Amino acid sequence: MKINIDKPKISELGVLLDLWRGQYDYHHGLDAEYYVANSLVLDKKFRVYLEKAINKNDPFILAAYEGGKLVGFITFEISKADYFDTKIKRYGEVIELFVDKAYRGKGIGKKLMRATEDFFKSKSISYIKLQCSTFNKKAIGFYQHLSYINRQVFMFKRIVSEMTSEYVVDLYMDLEGQGVKIWLDGGWGVDALLGKQTRPHEDVDIVIQKKNLGKLRKFLEERGYHDVERPDTKPHNFVLGDDEGHLFDIHVIVIDSKGDGIYGPPEKGEKYPADSLTGKGTISGQAVRCISAKRMVEFHTGYDPRETDYKDVAALCKKFGIKLPKVYVHFKKKQEKR
Repeated sequence: MKINIDKPKISELGVLLDLWRGQYDYHHGLDAEYYVANSLVLDKKFRVYLEKAINKNDPFILAAYEGGKLVGFITFEISKADYFDTKIKRYGEVIELFVDKAYRGKGIGKKLMRATEDFFKSKSISYIKLQCSTFNKKAIGFYQHLSYINRQVFMFKRIVSEMTSEYVVDLYMDLEGQGVKIWLDGGWGVDALLGKQTRPHEDVDIVIQKKNLGKLRKFLEERGYHDVERPDTKPHNFVLGDDEGHLFDIHVIVIDSKGDGIYGPPEKGEKYPADSLTGKGTISGQAVRCISAKRMVEFHTGYDPRETDYKDVAALCKKFGIKLPKVYVHFKKKQEKR
């Protein structure tokens, strides 16, 4: 059947988004450390990206049709080099290329690339640049077959152990995809409730049901995590870390008939009350479950607090109209005197 290449219509936005989701899930599967997991936030951003491509040619976009059905697309733009020591100052750049899996092997990707090359030639552009993951061997082979060569290599090394918002959201969404339900506690739980990151975090506290603990361990161990020895380690509270310093503080609960999360031996009476498991927050725009604001403030008492604890609690009390616990009053007075 004949393949036609043309600019897509705005009415085909939904089809393009479905294709992009398939592409993105594929890329995330190849390199989950580099690509964040797909989310509603990311989905909305790419919708805007496609709308601009169709309506404003920012970037340019072409689609492939077989029998009138949209089965692939490519986005591209004209770029300028800002390096003073390079000869190639103006070039075409391919940004996204994807063909529906069911229609691969028919030369559709090649037709999209040739159409893009023809466009750049019409603009008197002599070179095309594109970026491809080293893990995507099939794509590399495809581009090499079209006479593209490796001219530069981008190399990465993780040198900090901070638990970034992207890292936390990625973890959360990956676990959601496996049916593993978690609640954020601690510093990231506070920031989720506040809807913004207020300080760097070296770890992330998560609450998880005992029935899902095996899946969580397997998930993290496959990513290089292992048990971190601590004098206070317990079956219901332990830490997993990797060689780069990332830490997960795990809190294990068993939900009883009242909806309370029993924490540790039942006879000790420690628990996450049912209403503590109703918290909702956001991290980088992604909705997440977390400990409720009222209980988060309560859980920040019963020990000698630090300045960071005060800042967390004060922010929660201000946002949610909660009375500042007595243990933090002296911090407030101290701050008012400054």
